[in-house]
Amino acid sequence: MDEFVLKGGLVHRGDGSEPQEIDISVKKGKIIGFLKATKKNSKNVLDVKGSVITPGFVEVNAGAYGSRGIFEDPFGMHWIQKGITSVIIGSDGVTPAPLFARSATFLQSEYPRASNADWQSMREFLSVLERRGTGVNVGTFAGYATLRSAMTEGYGRDLTVGEIESLGRTISESLKGGAFGVSFDLSGLYLNRVSSDEIFRVINATGKFKSVLAFHLRDERRPVESLAEILSFFKAHAVNVEVSHFQPLTEFKDGYLNAASEIEKISADKNIHFDISPRPIARISIHDLFPVWIKENTLRRFAEAMKETHVRERMLEAFAGFEADTLTIAVAPKPLKFLEGKTVKDFAVNRGTSIAEALLTLATLSTMRMEFFSSAVDREALEQLLQNNHSIVTLDYWDAGEGSEPLLEKILSSEKSIEKITGAPARKFGLQERGFLKEGYYADIAVFKDGKPFYVFVNGTAVLEAGILHPELAGRILKNKSEK
Repeated sequence: MDEFVLKGGLVHRGDGSEPQEIDISVKKGKIIGFLKATKKNSKNVLDVKGSVITPGFVEVNAGAYGSRGIFEDPFGMHWIQKGITSVIIGSDGVTPAPLFARSATFLQSEYPRASNADWQSMREFLSVLERRGTGVNVGTFAGYATLRSAMTEGYGRDLTVGEIESLGRTISESLKGGAFGVSFDLSGLYLNRVSSDEIFRVINATGKFKSVLAFHLRDERRPVESLAEILSFFKAHAVNVEVSHFQPLTEFKDGYLNAASEIEKISADKNIHFDISPRPIARISIHDLFPVWIKENTLRRFAEAMKETHVRERMLEAFAGFEADTLTIAVAPKPLKFLEGKTVKDFAVNRGTSIAEALLTLATLSTMRMEFFSSAVDREALEQLLQNNHSIVTLDYWDAGEGSEPLLEKILSSEKSIEKITGAPARKFGLQERGFLKEGYYADIAVFKDGKPFYVFVNGTAVLEAGILHPELAGRILKNKSEK
């Protein structure tokens, strides 16, 4: 339909204002006006009375790789089924670009076809993606692990002064090429040992910019100290910062609440937000469970280290008494995909081993490339953080393979919650003419019936119609315009 009207729905505009029962008129992919509900506003009238209409959701934690990534599912079906119409990929510090010889080797484990990729720079990658087409609107970070791997293949040593200056130039080029910012997963195996000084110097070598800098806390068990480290990178600079995956672990809930209070205090001159899922789970990488001394072994040397008797005995001692009831395998490498959805406890029982032995086996088999869902999240603290003025709601990164309806109902229950997954992230990332239902804006629209997406439009094209998916490459490539 080149032109249509959504008639009689309760419309949330994405700005936190009171919803209205009003018609939305769409033509050639854009919203052309709002009308009071009438019997006949257009030749293509979709009667959606009793439904809730919102801007298409903006997901800031979208995955680039795997069965649900942009390469394996270019139509973005699993996003559309949640009402998501725009995604920013690469918040975990690993992105498809910029891609050089060493970084292609580094990316092999995540994206086996990286060595055959027909791009190098960020600008080239986005052009290739544009030619291939996408089902939803796609933007990207420049991942620091990928950037750094061009110098070190993702492992080990500190960077030289010359390498830091070169990296600063590459980051600047990536931002000008369309990346929405730079992402750092400081808890990840690739960046956990990178010094604060290096990150500070890289940011300063890049120069002042308005783009988003996304950080995963270095230690989720010490949220206040980890936040303080992030803030130390900027000193007196005004910055645009996103703290990713801010799920309050039960044992450390007070630390998360205190860290959120600190963000509120300083956000007047530093534009800082944190993203959080309404689902009471946290996603934990297997290496997060290991003591610091074992992380000094790179991925390349980990399997060999585990063969050493004294190392293995020391690890078994470290894991003695470890409670694994809350851990479910979320992501595993291809040969171990059959384990996804199983608990660590189930794995141990099936193999007739202890929990400690099971964790070591999983770490060795996956070469430390496994992630878990943990239910050890404090629900009361989660509710407080969801209401915080600096929180942004995320859905995709925390998909535990369960139905999304309860989460969507929770989000749709208030104007503020809807704003946190539409207007707020669009404003944060500077998405032009998206995230809000306004005249002249792109028609990225989600229509919910009984808490489920019933219609979804991407740039005015119906990709979900009366609950039925319609695979269409209707998306656009989103590019950062702030660094031109």
